Amino acid sequence: MIRISIVLVILALLELASAPVATAQRFFDTKGMGLMKGQQPGTSKLNYGDNRAVAVKVLGKPTKTAKMYFEIEHDTAVVYYYRTNKLYFLKGHLIDFELNDNTLAFGKTPDQALRIGSRLIVVAGQAKTASAKRYLLNNQPLVDLIVDTKPGKSRNVNYSTVAYNSIRYGTINSDASIEILFDANNKVILIATSN
Repeated sequence: MIRISIVLVILALLELASAPVATAQRFFDTKGMGLMKGQQPGTSKLNYGDNRAVAVKVLGKPTKTAKMYFEIEHDTAVVYYYRTNKLYFLKGHLIDFELNDNTLAFGKTPDQALRIGSRLIVVAGQAKTASAKRYLLNNQPLVDLIVDTKPGKSRNVNYSTVAYNSIRYGTINSDASIEILFDANNKVILIATSN
Protein backbone atom coordinates (compact mmCIF):
# COMPACT_ATOMS: atom_id res chain seq x y z
CA MET A 1 0.00 0.00 0.00
CA ILE A 2 2.86 2.39 0.80
CA ARG A 3 4.50 1.58 -2.55
CA ILE A 4 1.30 2.45 -4.43
CA SER A 5 1.04 5.74 -2.53
CA ILE A 6 4.67 6.59 -3.34
CA VAL A 7 4.16 5.75 -7.02
CA LEU A 8 1.01 7.90 -7.13
CA VAL A 9 2.83 10.83 -5.50
CA ILE A 10 5.72 10.50 -8.00
CA LEU A 11 3.29 10.37 -10.92
CA ALA A 12 1.46 13.44 -9.60
CA LEU A 13 4.76 15.34 -9.27
CA LEU A 14 5.79 14.35 -12.80
CA GLU A 15 2.41 15.53 -14.10
CA LEU A 16 2.84 18.90 -12.37
CA ALA A 17 6.38 19.26 -13.68
CA SER A 18 5.26 18.68 -17.27
CA ALA A 19 2.32 21.10 -17.10
CA PRO A 20 2.79 24.28 -19.15
CA VAL A 21 3.77 27.35 -17.18
CA ALA A 22 1.14 30.06 -17.23
CA THR A 23 2.36 33.35 -18.66
CA ALA A 24 0.68 36.71 -18.49
CA GLN A 25 -0.86 37.57 -21.83
CA ARG A 26 0.22 40.85 -23.32
CA PHE A 27 -2.51 42.84 -25.05
CA PHE A 28 -2.25 45.34 -27.91
CA ASP A 29 -3.29 48.70 -26.44
CA THR A 30 -5.73 50.66 -28.62
CA LYS A 31 -6.23 53.57 -26.22
CA GLY A 32 -6.12 56.79 -28.19
CA MET A 33 -6.31 54.92 -31.50
CA GLY A 34 -9.13 55.29 -33.98
CA LEU A 35 -10.11 55.15 -37.62
CA MET A 36 -9.26 58.16 -39.76
CA LYS A 37 -9.10 59.17 -43.39
CA GLY A 38 -5.99 57.56 -44.82
CA GLN A 39 -4.88 60.19 -47.29
CA GLN A 40 -5.77 63.44 -45.55
CA PRO A 41 -4.01 65.05 -42.60
CA GLY A 42 -6.13 65.67 -39.54
CA THR A 43 -6.73 64.46 -36.03
CA SER A 44 -10.41 63.50 -36.19
CA LYS A 45 -10.87 59.82 -35.36
CA LEU A 46 -13.68 57.33 -35.12
CA ASN A 47 -13.22 55.32 -31.92
CA TYR A 48 -14.63 52.01 -30.74
CA GLY A 49 -18.12 52.60 -29.39
CA ASP A 50 -18.72 55.75 -31.43
CA ASN A 51 -22.04 55.85 -33.26
CA ARG A 52 -22.79 56.00 -36.98
CA ALA A 53 -23.33 59.78 -36.92
CA VAL A 54 -19.74 60.23 -35.71
CA ALA A 55 -18.56 57.93 -38.51
CA VAL A 56 -20.21 60.14 -41.12
CA LYS A 57 -18.84 63.30 -39.47
CA VAL A 58 -15.25 61.95 -39.32
CA LEU A 59 -15.03 59.75 -42.43
CA GLY A 60 -17.79 61.13 -44.65
CA LYS A 61 -20.78 59.37 -46.12
CA PRO A 62 -20.18 55.63 -46.72
CA THR A 63 -20.07 54.40 -50.32
CA LYS A 64 -22.74 51.82 -49.42
CA THR A 65 -24.39 50.17 -46.43
CA ALA A 66 -25.48 46.60 -45.74
CA LYS A 67 -26.59 44.38 -42.88
CA MET A 68 -24.87 41.34 -41.39
CA TYR A 69 -26.16 38.97 -38.75
CA PHE A 70 -23.84 38.30 -35.78
CA GLU A 71 -24.67 34.86 -34.40
CA ILE A 72 -22.97 35.28 -31.02
CA GLU A 73 -24.81 38.53 -30.28
CA HIS A 74 -28.07 37.27 -31.87
CA ASP A 75 -28.38 40.65 -33.53
CA THR A 76 -27.93 42.30 -36.91
CA ALA A 77 -25.14 44.80 -37.46
CA VAL A 78 -25.13 47.65 -39.95
CA VAL A 79 -22.07 47.58 -42.20
CA TYR A 80 -20.70 50.86 -43.56
CA TYR A 81 -18.48 50.45 -46.62
CA TYR A 82 -15.85 53.03 -47.44
CA ARG A 83 -14.76 51.64 -50.81
CA THR A 84 -13.59 48.14 -49.81
CA ASN A 85 -13.20 48.94 -46.09
CA LYS A 86 -15.94 47.68 -43.76
CA LEU A 87 -17.09 49.14 -40.44
CA TYR A 88 -19.49 47.11 -38.29
CA PHE A 89 -22.02 48.87 -36.05
CA LEU A 90 -24.04 46.85 -33.55
CA LYS A 91 -26.82 48.63 -31.68
CA GLY A 92 -25.61 51.77 -33.46
CA HIS A 93 -22.01 51.63 -32.14
CA LEU A 94 -18.72 50.67 -33.85
CA ILE A 95 -17.64 47.19 -32.73
CA ASP A 96 -15.29 45.97 -35.52
CA PHE A 97 -13.64 47.01 -38.76
CA GLU A 98 -11.79 45.54 -41.73
CA LEU A 99 -9.42 47.72 -43.75
CA ASN A 100 -8.71 46.50 -47.28
CA ASP A 101 -7.52 49.69 -49.00
CA ASN A 102 -5.59 52.79 -47.95
CA THR A 103 -8.50 55.26 -47.91
CA LEU A 104 -8.82 54.61 -44.15
CA ALA A 105 -6.13 54.13 -41.50
CA PHE A 106 -6.10 53.08 -37.83
CA GLY A 107 -3.88 54.81 -35.28
CA LYS A 108 -3.28 57.70 -32.91
CA THR A 109 -2.13 60.20 -35.53
CA PRO A 110 -1.85 60.05 -39.33
CA ASP A 111 1.93 59.63 -39.17
CA GLN A 112 1.65 56.76 -36.65
CA ALA A 113 -1.28 54.95 -38.25
CA LEU A 114 -1.52 51.40 -39.51
CA ARG A 115 -2.59 51.43 -43.17
CA ILE A 116 -2.73 49.22 -46.23
CA GLY A 117 0.56 49.39 -48.12
CA SER A 118 2.72 50.08 -45.04
CA ARG A 119 5.94 48.07 -45.04
CA LEU A 120 7.03 45.67 -42.31
CA ILE A 121 10.73 45.99 -41.48
CA VAL A 122 12.66 43.23 -39.70
CA VAL A 123 15.62 44.41 -37.62
CA ALA A 124 17.89 41.60 -36.40
CA GLY A 125 19.97 41.74 -33.23
CA GLN A 126 18.23 44.63 -31.48
CA ALA A 127 16.33 42.61 -28.94
CA LYS A 128 17.55 40.65 -25.89
CA THR A 129 19.49 38.10 -27.95
CA ALA A 130 21.50 38.57 -31.13
CA SER A 131 19.31 36.12 -33.01
CA ALA A 132 16.05 37.77 -31.92
CA LYS A 133 14.15 39.97 -34.34
CA ARG A 134 12.39 43.26 -33.81
CA TYR A 135 9.59 44.23 -36.17
CA LEU A 136 8.81 47.77 -37.27
CA LEU A 137 5.87 49.06 -39.27
CA ASN A 138 6.45 52.51 -40.77
CA ASN A 139 9.48 52.77 -38.43
CA GLN A 140 7.20 52.26 -35.37
CA PRO A 141 7.79 49.10 -33.28
CA LEU A 142 4.97 46.56 -33.32
CA VAL A 143 4.71 46.60 -29.54
CA ASP A 144 2.68 43.74 -28.04
CA LEU A 145 1.82 42.25 -31.43
CA ILE A 146 2.80 38.63 -32.07
CA VAL A 147 4.45 38.28 -35.48
CA ASP A 148 4.25 34.90 -37.23
CA THR A 149 6.25 34.55 -40.45
CA LYS A 150 4.57 31.32 -41.56
CA PRO A 151 2.34 31.82 -44.62
CA GLY A 152 -1.36 31.12 -44.22
CA LYS A 153 -4.88 32.23 -45.06
CA SER A 154 -7.25 34.37 -43.00
CA ARG A 155 -10.51 36.05 -43.99
CA ASN A 156 -10.09 34.44 -47.43
CA VAL A 157 -6.81 36.31 -47.93
CA ASN A 158 -3.46 34.55 -48.45
CA TYR A 159 -0.64 36.10 -46.45
CA SER A 160 3.10 35.57 -45.91
CA THR A 161 3.28 37.11 -42.42
CA VAL A 162 0.67 37.97 -39.80
CA ALA A 163 0.80 40.21 -36.71
CA TYR A 164 -1.97 39.67 -34.18
CA ASN A 165 -3.01 39.83 -30.53
CA SER A 166 -5.89 40.47 -28.18
CA ILE A 167 -6.88 44.11 -27.62
CA ARG A 168 -6.98 46.20 -24.49
CA TYR A 169 -8.06 49.80 -24.00
CA GLY A 170 -5.68 51.32 -21.46
CA THR A 171 -5.99 48.98 -18.48
CA ILE A 172 -9.22 47.28 -19.67
CA ASN A 173 -8.68 43.95 -21.43
CA SER A 174 -11.11 43.00 -24.18
CA ASP A 175 -12.28 39.83 -25.89
CA ALA A 176 -11.59 41.54 -29.22
CA SER A 177 -8.47 40.95 -31.28
CA ILE A 178 -6.54 42.68 -34.05
CA GLU A 179 -4.93 41.05 -37.06
CA ILE A 180 -2.58 42.58 -39.66
CA LEU A 181 -1.78 40.54 -42.79
CA PHE A 182 1.32 41.08 -44.94
CA ASP A 183 2.13 39.95 -48.49
CA ALA A 184 5.42 38.42 -49.72
CA ASN A 185 6.91 41.95 -50.04
CA ASN A 186 6.14 42.66 -46.34
CA LYS A 187 3.41 45.17 -47.24
CA VAL A 188 0.17 45.34 -45.24
CA ILE A 189 -2.73 43.87 -47.20
CA LEU A 190 -5.41 43.74 -44.47
CA ILE A 191 -6.04 45.17 -40.99
CA ALA A 192 -9.03 43.83 -39.07
CA THR A 193 -10.49 43.56 -35.62
CA SER A 194 -12.98 41.00 -34.38
CA ASN A 195 -15.04 40.56 -31.25
